[in-house]
Amino acid sequence: MPKITQQPVPEGIKPIFKKAGIKIKNYTSTVSFERDLNKFLSRNQVLHLGTCRNSVPRVTPVMYRHHGLIFYVLTEGGGKLSNLRENKTVCFSIAEPYDNSRDVLGNKGLQAWGTANVYSMRH
Repeated sequence: MPKITQQPVPEGIKPIFKKAGIKIKNYTSTVSFERDLNKFLSRNQVLHLGTCRNSVPRVTPVMYRHHGLIFYVLTEGGGKLSNLRENKTVCFSIAEPYDNSRDVLGNKGLQAWGTANVYSMRH
């Protein structure tokens, strides 16, 4: 059963968010979280995939598809796959475009951690 863990917003930040009109949503069920997540994902197509090998991190923007909370990335290869051969732990972020000269607090994004499985068309 999926579990939702939300980090609390520090008390000193809450007045800043309130002044900027930012509302914090506390999810009580995975169903409501996944519904909002799917809406967000349908508006954004670029995933920034973070991999690491020998303590050297690498972040690559890639296109993705998802089915529920499983994300699929099709890639031509390169350093990210070399990294994944040695370390399957990944991190990724997805963010909506925004104008930071007008609205620094208006950006929306997510960050997630997980383990990658690599599938190849090569035998």
